[in-house]
Amino acid sequence: MYWAFDNVKSKEAGAYPPEPLDVAYGRRASGEQRLAGTELQRAFTVSGREVRPSDCGPVQVISRFGHVVRAPGRVTLQREDPARKWRDFRDDTSAYGAVRVGGDSWHGTESGFVASWIAGSEYVKISTGIVVFFPRGHFLYQGPLPNRQLVDDAGVAPADLDIMSGLEYFVPARSKDIDGTTYGVAALNVIARAPRNGSTVEVHKGQILGWFHLVSPQQSQSLDVLPREGDESA
Repeated sequence: MYWAFDNVKSKEAGAYPPEPLDVAYGRRASGEQRLAGTELQRAFTVSGREVRPSDCGPVQVISRFGHVVRAPGRVTLQREDPARKWRDFRDDTSAYGAVRVGGDSWHGTESGFVASWIAGSEYVKISTGIVVFFPRGHFLYQGPLPNRQLVDDAGVAPADLDIMSGLEYFVPARSKDIDGTTYGVAALNVIARAPRNGSTVEVHKGQILGWFHLVSPQQSQSLDVLPREGDESA
């Protein structure tokens, strides 16, 4: 894969380059040995050492899998009730549909802010200023940080920011040839929903918004039952 700023303005405005995921729940303490099976049970019985996510191999792997993208500016998000049929622009916020957004201004959005409404719905698109080029024949997954409920870090967007997952797919009209190979193009715009409890969700500049990685083509995936010997019911 490759990445680029979506335009010069985004780079000058302080958009952050993507970076490899590395979250604390997958790291063992310095000098701590890997324990498994009865070793963990004995460790708890003898010394009170509890099982942690970092004791699980698959959790360790996902804690360093893929890349993350950060908010290029401050974002505030509120729900409008009732929903507005017409756009409402103010000095520090703007609203349409069921959402009101605010925070830092941003170029090229309908709202004038980093986050902007989507067709008068209860969802917003948070710009990151980043474009990713992914191999043709693959999907690009975009979504919330994996195991977000295990992350307690000021560098990550609030847990009550409801972020959607999605798969970007190859579209010829949004493709680019790089060194003789055709790549799909995906703007890393994070889709989030307005809070439901009347609160204001705030994302600070530089906080991690989303996670992305390549996904195998759908046509290469199948799931069949493996019959057990002597089991005729499968």
